[in-house]
Amino acid sequence: MITLEKPVLSAILVNTTHEIDMGEGRIAAIYYETDSRAHMKRPDGAVMTGQWRLLDDGYAIDWQDGPSARWTLRAAPGRIAYYDQNGENRGSLAAISFGSAGKVPDWFGQH
Repeated sequence: MITLEKPVLSAILVNTTHEIDMGEGRIAAIYYETDSRAHMKRPDGAVMTGQWRLLDDGYAIDWQDGPSARWTLRAAPGRIAYYDQNGENRGSLAAISFGSAGKVPDWFGQH
């Protein structure tokens, strides 16, 4: 697998929505609204907003009233996976849409 680095991450994260298949029918959605603000709807329905920043080999995020985390995205043919700061595969990118994909008002209560 190839770890995606800052220039590629900037292109596929900023102003996109990622739907992440976490297995067993669980989907999380993250909308990277700007180069510093993101929103996530977890599989349990909880919604979070936070500040994020690109790193050379991933990104770090600090959720308001929630945890901070560091993530890397690794690519293999036909697949991009999210890995947590411990190197554990937490899910695969199931879909990517530019902008909020029309989900922000419904999912995140923004704008």
